[in-house]
Amino acid sequence: MMGERWRWLVANIGILRLTLAVGLIALALSSARYDDGAGRASGALHDLVSFATAPRVGPDPRIVLVSYTDETARRIGRRSPMDRAVIARALRMLDTLGAKAIAIDILFDQPQPEDAQLIAALRTMRTPTHIAYAPAGGERGGVFDWQQRFLDDFLRRAASPHVRSASVVLVQDSDGTPRRWPAATATGPPIIARALAGPNASFADYRGQIRYRLPKGMAPVLNRISIDLLSDPVGSSQDYRDFLREQVRGRYILLGGDVSGQDRFSLLNDKVLGLGSTAGLEIHAEMLAQRLDGATLHPIAGWLRWPMAIVSVLAGICLARAELAIGWALVAGIAVIGLVLGATVLVQMLGMDTVDQPLGGWIQGAVLAFAAIGICQRAIGAEQRRFAQEALGKILPLEVARAIIRDPVQLTLSGEKREIYALFTDLEGFTALSHGLDPATVAHFLEVYLCELATIVLDNGGTIDKYIGDALVAFWGAPIARGDDADRAIDAAVKIFEAGERHRTETFRALGVGRTRIGLHFGSAHVGNFGGDARIQYTALGDVMNCAARLEGANKQLATSILVSEAVVIRSTRDLFRPMGRIVLSGRATPLAVYEPVPDLPRASRQEIARSYQRFDDGDPAALSELAHLSSQTPEDTALARFVERLSAVGPAGHYILSMK
Repeated sequence: MMGERWRWLVANIGILRLTLAVGLIALALSSARYDDGAGRASGALHDLVSFATAPRVGPDPRIVLVSYTDETARRIGRRSPMDRAVIARALRMLDTLGAKAIAIDILFDQPQPEDAQLIAALRTMRTPTHIAYAPAGGERGGVFDWQQRFLDDFLRRAASPHVRSASVVLVQDSDGTPRRWPAATATGPPIIARALAGPNASFADYRGQIRYRLPKGMAPVLNRISIDLLSDPVGSSQDYRDFLREQVRGRYILLGGDVSGQDRFSLLNDKVLGLGSTAGLEIHAEMLAQRLDGATLHPIAGWLRWPMAIVSVLAGICLARAELAIGWALVAGIAVIGLVLGATVLVQMLGMDTVDQPLGGWIQGAVLAFAAIGICQRAIGAEQRRFAQEALGKILPLEVARAIIRDPVQLTLSGEKREIYALFTDLEGFTALSHGLDPATVAHFLEVYLCELATIVLDNGGTIDKYIGDALVAFWGAPIARGDDADRAIDAAVKIFEAGERHRTETFRALGVGRTRIGLHFGSAHVGNFGGDARIQYTALGDVMNCAARLEGANKQLATSILVSEAVVIRSTRDLFRPMGRIVLSGRATPLAVYEPVPDLPRASRQEIARSYQRFDDGDPAALSELAHLSSQTPEDTALARFVERLSAVGPAGHYILSMK
């Protein structure tokens, strides 16, 4: 069974498409499993989770930022490098205000005229002070070798019992956003947050998510003091010092630049709150607050990566298999993304670290799996449409079948009332003849004969209703009606008769089959699927079908081959009919005017018969003699001879009642 399933898939999808689909599934699993969470898609999604779970807090009383801003640069006329004399004066002031510890997030990696002032200030610091350090090369944020040589020398000259170095290197994802703590190194200095807060077992080798906070109200999370306030000589009064002391005493001080275009990072929080971008100084402050709060997030077990990858791929497969409309598929896709984000938010709220989780990889895996199944389903769908088109094409014209495949609404299976042209055929004497023939011969004849008749119907835009033994039932006007359906039905009737004659006199002459007789009528019918829910049997029910069948049977008594009702003739543009009078069909009471299409009879002869009949019907007895004379000139035309006999029997404006036999 499994082998047959694979053979069916290969046959209907194709080796190339199937290979591509399998490759996409493998790529989907790989993307969902091995995405490290640092990609742009995962990073953006994680930022959404981070924003949703960020603590809302008031101003942090433990940390103060001393910022060298654009306004500072404007006032002193120097933007970069920052004026080290200003920094030196600020440090001297901070040292007298009782700060708990100071960290300087400014790299002194090249010489400046004010270096001596800054070094002198650093060497006299009594407050624990940490100077920014970045190694050459390595991760982003490193310096060139010549810069590091100067930095190392600067730190050596500024060294004192209270002055140390601290790393300012931040780990950035591929989109430039710092989301996780850098690893602690055995030889290099600790990062600012670790250096200021001191050793802590839970943060000793913490490489998880940076916890960003959001303001609870209008006040910012981090308190700020412009470096101008600390370095201005005017601030030497006691009252001014007391004011600053209240702001600084017992707090961690992070001193650094907050200058546009330098050491800045774009975080989702900034974009949502309209804050522009975040200075690296603030990120170090957020990490320090996280360290002081002991807010480590617990890593998620690595073994869960595979189950999550499989679930994401299965989600894409299930979504594709659901075969939803585009709008609903989009809604379902958004719901899946929402579910992933919602579950991640919940997990993070429970204290789990989601920064390394491949959110983008999961979604990408689902999308790739959706695409893979979509490729297969499109191929299978195309094959199914082809099969359905071929199946419909056995009962409907090819262009109609294609139209219905494109727009299934056109095929009303529940049933509807339609005006149709109903056609019945029958093979004269075949039932009795078949009893004496070999079943294989009968089957072969019917296969050839009915196949040609069906082709004629379909080529002329008709719908095949059913086969009854050697008889064919068809109609025009449903499921799609055309303005020339009457002409199409008449053309098909004539061609069916000609095909029957060809088989009778040539192909199957030895069998001795009779003529093909045809009845064609126009009227209302109930058209639709009357085969139940289990199968389609698109058919027409109504008096028009019964009347067409009786017209076919009337050919035997009228010696005609094709009988067409007046309702059909008046709707046709074909000029190939001669009148056959009015008849009352078996089981009916109302007379019906009928005509015989005779394309081989000259037009002048048809018109002469029609004029003579009209005159006779209007009460001119001489017209009957004219019709009799015309019949005598074509003694082989039995239908015309019987027409004259009927008119003689019923008289002008009369009608002939068919016998019940």
